[in-house]
Amino acid sequence: MTTYGIIILALAVGSLIGAGARRKAVTIAIALIMAAQWWLASAGILRHWDRKPPPILLMLLVCFAGTTAFAFSRIGKEMAATLSFAALIGVQAFRLPLELVMHHAATEGVMPPQMSYSGSNFDIVTGATAILVAFLAAKGSAPRWLLIGWNTLGSLLLLNIVVIAVRSMPMIRAYGDDHLNTWVAYPPFVWLPGVLVQAALLGHLLVWRKLKA
Repeated sequence: MTTYGIIILALAVGSLIGAGARRKAVTIAIALIMAAQWWLASAGILRHWDRKPPPILLMLLVCFAGTTAFAFSRIGKEMAATLSFAALIGVQAFRLPLELVMHHAATEGVMPPQMSYSGSNFDIVTGATAILVAFLAAKGSAPRWLLIGWNTLGSLLLLNIVVIAVRSMPMIRAYGDDHLNTWVAYPPFVWLPGVLVQAALLGHLLVWRKLKA
């Protein structure tokens, strides 16, 4: 369930971003990025935790920088302008099944428990509330304060799990040697931080751009 869940969600979300951008080049770029991440993980390059800095941290820094640059690019501006709040928020509902998959990974011992909702990760709230807020937005019944409040909450919960994930890596070991976050250095789990977390970040940034506009 964990393996197929990550693969299905990553492919679905990547496809939705490409469709939202309405550019074939964006879809191709996403496919190439996902393929590169898979190769880095399968080749074992991301598992060199003793290097300074660890390769996986470099990959994540590039991903976060690229996602932010894309969100504030001309294409990001067009996506924020043309996509509705219902669409931008509704797609974030993928975080609900993602959290269920992550919880299953924790119960299997694949993922450290602090990264699931049985630990310190409460991002499932973002996914669950995205459904309701998107529904209200589609009906034109979502006031501006609700959109701002939801996006703020979701952004903070995303930041929370990113911090937990990094602090759980072998170079920090904040939760002990028995609760290390090493699974994201293997395929297809590398798509969790490399694709799914980036999609969540992109969604929040686009909502902020739309609210500002």
